[in-house]
Formats: sequence, structure tokens, C-alpha cells
Amino acid sequence: MVNIVNQPGSYYPAMMTKENQRPQTSLAVPLVGLYVAIQRIYVLTSRDLGLTPQQAQLLCEADSVTPALGELATELACDKANITGLVDRIAKRGLVERIGDKEDRRVIRVQLTDKGRRLVRRLQQQLEIRLGDLELPVETTADMITAITNGLTRSYQADLRADSTPR
Repeated sequence: MVNIVNQPGSYYPAMMTKENQRPQTSLAVPLVGLYVAIQRIYVLTSRDLGLTPQQAQLLCEADSVTPALGELATELACDKANITGLVDRIAKRGLVERIGDKEDRRVIRVQLTDKGRRLVRRLQQQLEIRLGDLELPVETTADMITAITNGLTRSYQADLRADSTPR
């Protein structure tokens, strides 16, 4: 099993046990700890497949849709200029291709190639293996994570709408 806590600079200085666990009055600390732990696994898995975490995230975003460059910038929380370079590098590897938008010729979309799709599947399989080592009750944990993810997504979307409201 990958040791994802107890790392130098870790948000969680040690593995939480019943003996050192404080009563939680907020979900913020455990959720940030969960994010850090999952991010570490994601980074390791991405690197094992020859990708940066950002490249892996872009490929995963493009797996179910054909996003525009601006949409990718929003989803990856970075500037559109960064996305251009990121797409350039993975396009050179034959993982994605740029295609024009059918409705608006000014918009460029990113589409996975077959090679890119295969790499996304390998990434997902490796993540399943690494996260499978957690030995948690899958049904309960999956329901809980889905509920948390849905709540966080709603909050994020509300923040985006509020940020885009003219002031």
C-alpha cells in the first residue's frame, strides 16, 4: 500500500487512528486531508504512465466530452495560454487532436485519439488498483463520496455563477 500520509510537509502529519483522532466539528480538515492523499496517488500514477498530473487531468476531462480550450482552462483552473502549451505537448505524443467546432469556427476543441483513450483507461485501472488498497467498505464509502462530490460540485458551480455575475 502507498503511504500517502506521514510525508514531509503533509497536511496530515500522521495516520489518523482512534487514539489520536479528535472529534470533528467540521468536514474541512478531513476533506482537505482526503484531497491531499488522493492527489498524491494521482501524481504517482500519472508519473508512472509518463504524464504530468495536469496532462492526466486534461486527458480525463477530454474522455467523456470534446471540450473547447477555454472550457479546459476553466476545468483545470489555469489560463487559456497554459492549456495551449499543454495541448501542444500531448498532441505531439499523439494523445489528442484539435478539431474545429461545428457551430463556431473560432472555437477549437480537444478530442482524444485512440492512443489517448487507451492511456486514460490505463490511468483509471492503475488508480483503481492503488485506491483499492484502502480496504474500505465500498458501497457505503462510494455513496458517501458521491454525496460529498455532488455537494462540492454544486457549491463550485454556484461560485462560478456568482463570479460571472456583472457587478
